[in-house]
Amino acid sequence: MTGGFRKTFLIAVALAGVAGVAACETIPYEERVAAYEAAVRQRFVGQSADTLVLALGPPESTYTLSDGREMFQYSLDETRTRGGDSYTTYETSTRIREVRAPDGSVSQVEDKITVPVVRTNPVYTEHRTCSRRFIIDQNDVVQDFAWEGNACF
Repeated sequence: MTGGFRKTFLIAVALAGVAGVAACETIPYEERVAAYEAAVRQRFVGQSADTLVLALGPPESTYTLSDGREMFQYSLDETRTRGGDSYTTYETSTRIREVRAPDGSVSQVEDKITVPVVRTNPVYTEHRTCSRRFIIDQNDVVQDFAWEGNACF
């Protein structure tokens, strides 16, 4: 690649990546689920159990099924509390007051004042879980995959 073409290509790739990340919020949930499942299946189903363990680490739990296959489970269970931080904004207020002149006439005067206002973000807690289960056949090959939770993708 020439220097100019390479630079243009790299910028295009970077912009496509940014657009892809930004699009996550606009892609319907069902499509994101399908994409997640397809990616995990493509990466692990049909591969050796060693490939799975090398990528995800040892499973948190295993279970031997009655037909001799094994189930590897990977779990995420976390509670996060966020918010509670404060910040200062400035608001302008207008006050109208009456002023009486020495001759008895009354006029209105507008005063604008800017005052600091301290705001606090509300505190909230979110509980996130993800259980991923992989079925490993008797030949140590990943046979199937299932998941549940709100933090898998």
